[in-house]
Amino acid sequence: AAIRLEAERLRTAGVLTSGQAGVLDIAALHGFWGSEVGQTIRSRAALVKRELEFTARFATGELDELTGKEVETPSHSLVADDFVVVQGVVDLAVLLPGEIWLLDFKTDAVSGNGIEDKVEKYSIQLRLYARALSGIHGRPVTKCWLHFLAAGRTEDVDVS
Repeated sequence: AAIRLEAERLRTAGVLTSGQAGVLDIAALHGFWGSEVGQTIRSRAALVKRELEFTARFATGELDELTGKEVETPSHSLVADDFVVVQGVVDLAVLLPGEIWLLDFKTDAVSGNGIEDKVEKYSIQLRLYARALSGIHGRPVTKCWLHFLAAGRTEDVDVS
C-alpha cells in the first residue's frame, strides 16, 4: 500500500506520468524494499537521494580507464589533455557522512546466466556514476548494487 501511495504522490507531483505510474510492478518493488539491501537502504532513509542528477568532468584517460576503450568524437580522436563533460541521473544514492552507496534499478527481462552478462555491461555505467559522485561529494562509493526488478535479484557491483 505504501508503494502505491508513493507512486500516486509522484504522479500528482508530475514526476511520473499516469502511464508510467500504471506500469510500475508494485510486487517487484515491494520485493526489493523488503530485501536485505532494501531494508539496509531504508534504515538510512533520511540520507537517500532519488533521481540524483550530476554533471562531472572526466579526462579522456579516466574515461578510457572506466570504459576499457578509447574515447573518440565523431570528427577526431581526443588528445590526452582533452576532457569530456558527462551528465547523468543516479536512480538512488545514499549520501552518508563518510561514504556513498549507489543503487541502479534495471527492468531487463533476464534470468540465470543472463544476469551476469548484464552486470558486466552495466558495471561501466556504475563505475562512471561512482567516480562522478565520489569527486562531487568528496567521499568514496563503498557499496554499489544493480537490482533487476523482473528477476527479483540484487547484484553487488565492484566500482573500485
